[in-house]
Amino acid sequence: MTSLSRSERLAEHLDEAEADARFWENSHCLLFLARWVAREHPDFDLERHLGRCVGPVSAMRILRREGGIDAFVSREAARAGLARIDASSAQIGDIGLIRAPRNPRPGHLTFGCIRTSERWAIRALDGVVRLHVETIRMQPHLVWRV
Repeated sequence: MTSLSRSERLAEHLDEAEADARFWENSHCLLFLARWVAREHPDFDLERHLGRCVGPVSAMRILRREGGIDAFVSREAARAGLARIDASSAQIGDIGLIRAPRNPRPGHLTFGCIRTSERWAIRALDGVVRLHVETIRMQPHLVWRV
């Protein structure tokens, strides 16, 4: 049996996320990251994150209790032993957080993202969105090596 390359494992992960319609229960943008980290680091405790979030209200409560999305993901990345890196040095499979403006409302939304060969992939309500690195105006503000 041949082991899959990192690119192949990531392609499988993205396909699985795309096929899963249960966004809040199974594959919201932070579980999208956690499932990938667990796939690459089997000692990462994915179970502690499953079943905690059932919709946007519970997600906001959890993140508020955890000090916000940046603080929460930073703690979990440190717990997993992931090193923080600059977005410009990201490689296939690295994870990050990317902020997108909320138009027409003020503020921004933050999404978990995973680096593919040419794009940052995010998990949105309607599937996996791939943002081309050369054409998007925003880059992740926090990135970790997986």
